[in-house]
Amino acid sequence: MDEKETGWNMSLGPSLAEYLNLTKMESSFGAFNILSKTHRDELAEECFIHAERFLQEIDRRFPPSELHQCLCTLFDSVVLKENQHCLGEATYGRRELDYLSQEYENFSDFDAKNVQVEWQSL
Repeated sequence: MDEKETGWNMSLGPSLAEYLNLTKMESSFGAFNILSKTHRDELAEECFIHAERFLQEIDRRFPPSELHQCLCTLFDSVVLKENQHCLGEATYGRRELDYLSQEYENFSDFDAKNVQVEWQSL
């Protein structure tokens, strides 16, 4: 796999990249019939451009909310790995936890004190 294809695979995501790789043959690219290697490369480039534009449009239309950011800080494995250097600090996630507690305080089954205790135990 060349450097360009590696970049496509990262941008297209694992499912689409796997589909394209599994169906990669001399005369096809995904579900498309290809006449030559040049046509295959052109189609791959067009798929890459389309996927990039699609992701940019999603980001433009749906910016991350504070709620989403807080949940990511506390529970997203990618974000946790990125913040690995500060996970042991007593203050990590406190602001996010406070925000979430305020957002969910009106739910009858939500116990903010219990959440604080559980977070401290983690």
